Amino acid sequence: MLSFLLGSHPKIATVCELTSVKKMYYMYEDYMCSCGNTFDNCMFWNKVNKILSIESNRKSLKEVTSNFSPTPTKLIDRLYVKNFNNFILSGLRDNFINFVPIFKKYFNNLNENYLLLAEIILKITKKSVFLDASKHPNRIRFLKPLLGNKLKIIHLVKDGRGVYDSFIRYESKQPDKSDRSDKKRILSWKKINQIIEFEIAKLPKENVYFLAYEKLVNDTENQMRNIFNFVDVKYNSNYINFRDFEHHIIGNKMRLNGTSELYYDEKWKDSLNKHQLALFDALAGDLNRKYGFQ
Repeated sequence: MLSFLLGSHPKIATVCELTSVKKMYYMYEDYMCSCGNTFDNCMFWNKVNKILSIESNRKSLKEVTSNFSPTPTKLIDRLYVKNFNNFILSGLRDNFINFVPIFKKYFNNLNENYLLLAEIILKITKKSVFLDASKHPNRIRFLKPLLGNKLKIIHLVKDGRGVYDSFIRYESKQPDKSDRSDKKRILSWKKINQIIEFEIAKLPKENVYFLAYEKLVNDTENQMRNIFNFVDVKYNSNYINFRDFEHHIIGNKMRLNGTSELYYDEKWKDSLNKHQLALFDALAGDLNRKYGFQ
């Protein structure tokens, strides 16, 4: 939703999650862009693919990945994604990765792919600010050395109880996840936000904007004004009718939903029982209250 709202601004370009581009291209024949066309029939993505081929020695979107999550071996993968909650240990880990030639080359290639894709999208849309809605906090770690103070982070948080309820609903339909315990569901929300907090603590405070999902829905105009100011663009009311503008959003169901109505979903208040609410409060209640959810 935030990608649609911000992507309606004449200076802000987005395709939602840049890390999803290669994944979606593996569904090339039937994956739908938010414009209503399949990827192979979308003029926008065909332009991206054509320019990418010229500027990357004939590579296509099917070949180029900008996802910082995968790594060459299982051992380095565990080391790479581990959250030490310690600046010294994290620094030693990052220095080790940068010291070993094979890993340095691997991550440099990811960085080059990422920046190239972002630059191509900005060039095609003739915009100046690129918004990446990818959620993995490791992206912050690798983009900071590349972008310096140009990197700005919007930390978007939804009430953890709502996320917990969404996990239950979604995973009940996924055979490989339906037996995941409530404790793991709750802690996954808590852990990802703790990792984000650890990574953004390395950035100047003025480069981080905390945004509660509920405030975005219930106080949209003020929040949009604040965000536009945060990313140094003039206020623009296009977001009010964001569906009237061309978007090429990937990676979520809302992209093909025709409604422009914003509403706050509080199903969790009826869905979660007393035991589940008590468990959430015991495991993650303090963090949830810290974010303003009582």
